Amino acid sequence: MLLTFKLKHHQNFEAELTKAKKVAIFAMQTGSLSSKDVREIGLPSVIACQVLRKYARNRNLKTVHKVVLTVPGQAIKVDQEMRELFISCLKLRLDLSYLPPFEKVNQIEMDHELAFVTVTINEPPLHEV
Repeated sequence: MLLTFKLKHHQNFEAELTKAKKVAIFAMQTGSLSSKDVREIGLPSVIACQVLRKYARNRNLKTVHKVVLTVPGQAIKVDQEMRELFISCLKLRLDLSYLPPFEKVNQIEMDHELAFVTVTINEPPLHEV
């Protein structure tokens, strides 16, 4: 089962969010899926690929209003002993001490103040009557 938790990250990602918006506008206009095309904008490639996929594949999109930084599970390091999460492309550490035990982190979406952490949790076995 996938669950999403909201965590405050207490960091300023204004520069990255404006770069992500530029990437989203570029993806909407051109339909490009390659992070090589948006290299000059300066957004980390891991995040740029996710933004490109989200906005280039949506054919019904007319304008871009609010863009979040989407970090895939491949770019996330989890330390189960310390109950800590590290995102290397953003140099961000998040405390996971109050979250329930989970299998893996699927993705993280970040906006101005919150990080939305999506995790996979083992489902309890069903009771048969």
